[in-house]
Amino acid sequence: MPTTAAPTDPSADAIDAAATNAEPGDRTALERVLVGAVDPVTGVPLADLEPLAVALPERWTRNSRGAELRLDDAALLACANNQFAWVDLRARNIESAAAWLGVAAVRADQSLVAEIKASAAALAAAALDAGSGQAIVEEFLTVCTERGFEV
Repeated sequence: MPTTAAPTDPSADAIDAAATNAEPGDRTALERVLVGAVDPVTGVPLADLEPLAVALPERWTRNSRGAELRLDDAALLACANNQFAWVDLRARNIESAAAWLGVAAVRADQSLVAEIKASAAALAAAALDAGSGQAIVEEFLTVCTERGFEV
């Protein structure tokens, strides 16, 4: 994927360190997801997933349609895992959807893109109750596609 000078500055999408100091109750769902949940592909406990060396690029890349892809690596993984959950929810495979949502929540929490990181707790809550998480999954999928993620 070729890189081009982006019309927006990636630093504008960066998390605000002061804004991410969540109250303890705000992280409860994410912490509950980390207990006992495993990556559905590797079987690695979510608490043991290798953190990504995330950094916002100097300039954004473009997706296959030429749209700006305003996501870091952790955000891309969060979006992809959320998409897997979306497919599983449509097929009524709730247990599998919950597993994908757990990974999506962890990866969203690792992202340096503020809008993605802010979705981590909602994704974790959806992982804990995937049967009623369709709206959260669809909202996050919209966030992802608006930032250039292709489904």
